[in-house]
Amino acid sequence: MLKDYLKFESLGVDFENLAISVRSGIPSAVFGVTFAEKCHLATNFDSQILYIVKDGLYGARIVEELRSLSGEEVVYLPAKDDVLLFKTAFNKDNFYNRLTALYKIKRGAKYIVATLESLLQLFPKDIPCVEIEKGKEYDLESLAKKLVSIGYRRGEFAEEKGTFAIRGDIFEVFPINEEKVYRVDFFGDEAESIKRYDVFDKDNKETVTFVTAICATDALICESEASGLIERVKLSLSKFATLAVRSDARQIADELREKLESGNYSADCLQFLLPVLNNVTDNFLEYISPSAVVVFDECKMLSDGMSAVLKEHTERTLTLSRAGKAFDFTIKQLSSSNQLIERLNGLKRVAFQTLTTAINFFNPLKTYSFKCSPITRYSAKPTELFKDVNNWKFNGYRVIICCGNSQRAEKLADDMHENGVSVIRADETYLPLGTAVITTYFLPNGFIYHDAKTVVVGTGDIYIERQKEKRIRRKRGDLFEAPEVGDFAVHEVHGIGYVTGVERITTQDGSKDYVAVQYLGGDMLYVGVDQLDKLTKYVGGGEKPKLNKIGGHEFDHIKQRVKSSIAEMAIDLKKLYNARNEKKGFVFSADSPFVEEFEEAFEFEPTEDQLQSVKEIKGDMESTKVMDRLLCGDVGFG
Repeated sequence: MLKDYLKFESLGVDFENLAISVRSGIPSAVFGVTFAEKCHLATNFDSQILYIVKDGLYGARIVEELRSLSGEEVVYLPAKDDVLLFKTAFNKDNFYNRLTALYKIKRGAKYIVATLESLLQLFPKDIPCVEIEKGKEYDLESLAKKLVSIGYRRGEFAEEKGTFAIRGDIFEVFPINEEKVYRVDFFGDEAESIKRYDVFDKDNKETVTFVTAICATDALICESEASGLIERVKLSLSKFATLAVRSDARQIADELREKLESGNYSADCLQFLLPVLNNVTDNFLEYISPSAVVVFDECKMLSDGMSAVLKEHTERTLTLSRAGKAFDFTIKQLSSSNQLIERLNGLKRVAFQTLTTAINFFNPLKTYSFKCSPITRYSAKPTELFKDVNNWKFNGYRVIICCGNSQRAEKLADDMHENGVSVIRADETYLPLGTAVITTYFLPNGFIYHDAKTVVVGTGDIYIERQKEKRIRRKRGDLFEAPEVGDFAVHEVHGIGYVTGVERITTQDGSKDYVAVQYLGGDMLYVGVDQLDKLTKYVGGGEKPKLNKIGGHEFDHIKQRVKSSIAEMAIDLKKLYNARNEKKGFVFSADSPFVEEFEEAFEFEPTEDQLQSVKEIKGDMESTKVMDRLLCGDVGFG
């Protein structure tokens, strides 16, 4: 492993003294280190690490560097997007990431990256889950009740995170801690087989032996707690002075009471009650080891950031309270900063600092200073790397070069030998001073310890690494514009209708918004907002379309005529392609190493569809097949 080259005992006495100080519980500060050195130092403490950063963007970089240096999983704990507003629905991606991170931390993750804001927010005391293992026996209805109690919603299909479905002996669940749906086939009470698949590719199933679905909410409420919560909300409501404000607050109180009385404890709006729930704690230390090491990255920035968060929280709470949108317990959605710092001070602590400014929450008893410097970026001038490696070796430095994969490593080793630079090509070797090694390890950023005469050249220092962007898989219907009030819309079953508005309908399952669509004869169809993928805006000609009848056969006849037309066109196209296949085209040569280098320099991460298109086009070009492709890149869809 890369970390084997960079252990404290091989870098000198100052590094070993730092480790001893931290291990002994002496608050220590390290000056003179930049980004990559901070991460390297953090991976050399033999304890669980809580690495506290200023914000999420910086935290993402820390996660990648720590993961590369340690070779272990690194968990990032995000803060919730908002903890004050009363919300009946919201984007859950970040929230699910937080719950998943807490589950991994609870299970003993060694490296945790977090902001102070994320630590100030409230936590469930436990992260309950449902586990199903192949070959074991389960009661389906008991599984369903358990999933509902931890925040999952039951539906016809499990198509979104936090949902599950039961159809006969088939049990489906989409855990919030996974990116795929799990299907369990039961034979009686026995889980006979478990398979997982992408919700957009149900035909490609992978067999597994177990599935774990963690809780989809942190507002875990038991039935015996409900009546007390209703009384607590009533008490808070009575404290609003003016009738106008109390009216707005009463709407919130009524919806909370409705969810609690109906037993819908998984409703999103119940997170509003977190400060008064029994199964909630403000002490993050309950999740981590008492021997953990807290790493503060730039204490001044952390202190200023925490002050800004708390000031905004206090001001917003006051504003919302005056408008009847926050209750007397809402301020406690964030815990006390003094209490958080006091708890962190009970752990072993080390700070990486650039400024020597005094910070009220961290006063080191020992300080260290290392002579470090960042690595030059060689992507635009690779020959400079050859010169620097020779210079480092001449001055008695050991040099570790991280190429990221074997292909790059082999090519760089060959290039260096051709340019008169003597290097070792290996991943596991003892490296004395004055030698250089080229490895396949990946490291985003390198660094130099001058006192230890050690140079680490990162992958990102040599190559232009593609940006890793989150890929959003689109649902059916996303390519079409959503219908609005006054538009004609097409329902996949009932055909063309007229959108008259959005209505809120209350049933025994609670209140929900529906899009009202009028059909021929004045019949109305109500489509739930969570099923809008079944409804698309009518984009036909300029003439006003004819409305279809709900339950009629006219729309089925239209679809059948379209299918027949498509079938006829397919027959004509088949004849055309058969004729083209008899002809031979020009055969292009396969990609050379120069083409591969050019592609590697592309700074963005291609989508899966783009990579597949490139592969297919190149395959055609390198065959005798006549090129017959039109590649269309629609802006906004890759």
